[in-house]
Amino acid sequence: MATAMILSLAGCGSSSTTSNTSTQHVEAGDNAVVNTADDVVATTQDALKELQNYVSTNNTQHVQDMVNKGEVLQIPAQTKVYVEDLSFSGVAHIRIDSGAYQGQEGYIPYEQLTPTK
Repeated sequence: MATAMILSLAGCGSSSTTSNTSTQHVEAGDNAVVNTADDVVATTQDALKELQNYVSTNNTQHVQDMVNKGEVLQIPAQTKVYVEDLSFSGVAHIRIDSGAYQGQEGYIPYEQLTPTK
C-alpha cells in the first residue's frame, strides 16, 4: 500500500502543474477532486516536508509510519476537496469535503487535483 502512495507522490513539491490529467489547473477558492488513486495528504507543512523526504528516498516504511501516526491521511481518487491556498512550490492547502476525513485540512501537490468548476 505504501508503494502505491509513493508512486502517487512522485511530483510532491514540484512547481509544475503540467502533469495534471486535465488541461485545467486549480486555483485558490476552487472546488476540486483528487485525480490519483490512493493518494496521501500531509496534515501539516512540517509533515509534508518529512513526507517529501521519505518519498524522494523511496522509504516506504517511514511513509507508512506517518500514515499510522495520522500525520498523513490516505484518500481515494475522486475525493472532493476545497482549495484554500496555493504555494509557489506546487502545494495546495486543502480542506477535504468528502469521505472519511471530511472537514480535515492538509497539503497535497496541486498537480494531483482537478477543478470541478
